[in-house]
Amino acid sequence: MNMKFILNKKDYLEYRKGMNNTVEILDIAVYSERNKGTGTNLLKMLENEDLGHIYAFTRESNELAQGFYKKNGFRGTLLPNFYPDESAIVYIKS
Repeated sequence: MNMKFILNKKDYLEYRKGMNNTVEILDIAVYSERNKGTGTNLLKMLENEDLGHIYAFTRESNELAQGFYKKNGFRGTLLPNFYPDESAIVYIKS
């Protein structure tokens, strides 16, 4: 079952829980002002849950997402040819 945290009626983080308290971030969207900590605040809401590992996938070309995950303490691993047209990076935070 997908779950969602919503801020400001616009910004949200959608995720699903897996086995052993793991979580996969499915989507994170900030439609209000960027670089104001909104995405990080959404992530903090998720981290307040009783969790093990948090996983997030992004396209190798999505430099904005890569910077966000790195800034928030995630480690990335390249997944070659994950998408039909591009590689992906899986970010993990324990």
